[in-house]
Amino acid sequence: MVQTSGTSSHQFGRRQSRDSWVEHIFVGDGANNQIITLARETGEVLSKFGQSGRMAGQFKYIHNLAIDSKGDIYTAEVGWGRRAQKFMPAN
Repeated sequence: MVQTSGTSSHQFGRRQSRDSWVEHIFVGDGANNQIITLARETGEVLSKFGQSGRMAGQFKYIHNLAIDSKGDIYTAEVGWGRRAQKFMPAN
């Protein structure tokens, strides 16, 4: 479980590279329908995105997440979401 701003969330998916140079951990927060980015070294919350809903960028029960070599994040949802989404890093 991840504690964020006094509310609890449930980790449905988490991805962390074994490579020591990777700086971030991505957590799929299924209870709050968002992706949380943590600093690998400190666990500090760096950013969050997403909200509950059916539109692009919204989630309903994030179940899995994956990251490719380009840093793109892929999510899969269960419940009435039942879809996959792709998010590309903003540079």
